[in-house]
Amino acid sequence: MHNLAPRGRLRREELAQQAYLESLLGTAFSKGLIDNAFYERVQLGCMELLAAHCRRYTGGQSTSLPRETAEDIFHAIVFSLGIWLKGYSEPEEALAALGGGTPALQEGLNAGFQKIQIKTRATRQFYRLAQGRLLETDNYVYNATAQGGIAGFFKLYEPRFGAHKIHITADYPLLLFPEGYQGIEFIQLYVQNLDYENRFCRAFPARAIKAAFTRHAIAYDTTVENLHANLCAVALQAALACALCDCPVENLALSFTGRERLAGLLAQKTERMTILSNALEAVLEQVAINKPAANYIRLALRLYAPAMAEEMQLLLE
Repeated sequence: MHNLAPRGRLRREELAQQAYLESLLGTAFSKGLIDNAFYERVQLGCMELLAAHCRRYTGGQSTSLPRETAEDIFHAIVFSLGIWLKGYSEPEEALAALGGGTPALQEGLNAGFQKIQIKTRATRQFYRLAQGRLLETDNYVYNATAQGGIAGFFKLYEPRFGAHKIHITADYPLLLFPEGYQGIEFIQLYVQNLDYENRFCRAFPARAIKAAFTRHAIAYDTTVENLHANLCAVALQAALACALCDCPVENLALSFTGRERLAGLLAQKTERMTILSNALEAVLEQVAINKPAANYIRLALRLYAPAMAEEMQLLLE
């Protein structure tokens, strides 16, 4: 393909995983790896795919569809092509594949659909297993998303004409929310991250977890049922506080002397990250969770340590 520069100019980590096709083309164009003609050929190929899918959608009766429906089908095509392109180990290989014209794009679209179907089956199976690790809580937002919402996605998801759609609101806030992801990629990440959080919370006695949630709700003048917060963060903050103050981590509750010590430690704002990271390692040594879940909690702490430290002030009231 004569429009491509030598290999090595594109790096996968600089591409947006949430919008892979668009990012691949945009980055390649900005680096001079492709020209306008290449870009336009891909656009034309996508429009030809759209026309074919519109005919399929209407059963061959007409290609005249409401604009919103046509846009949905187009977004599904772009999303599915992105799934296909991610299968290449190097971005340059994916870029080269795009240069094959409409026939190559059609093959890529079919491959993308197949990958999406595999992802959907695998995620559905994982979700069924993960349901056994859901928290026993009265929290409405958690239950509505973790049970009804995600199950509803699998009932409504139709990759051929709506691969990019999520269908659910996913109102329950995760520590690491899959921002910007679409379709099955969003649900796959959401279910995985939710399971990591559930594994952490279930490493503590159920009574201690419920008490920690209740104390947090009272601090915000509400109930556990109506609390709109990440429950794993509540448990994590309580566990960190206990580790910092040499209180039993499994109790998730501070003694009077523990509160005094915590107040002094939180006052050291410049050292908070180090203090909390050390406390987390002490917590992870005492709880039984797998390595991926532990790494997820570590990443969440790195991102949200300042906010968590402020939240932990509530434990002193």
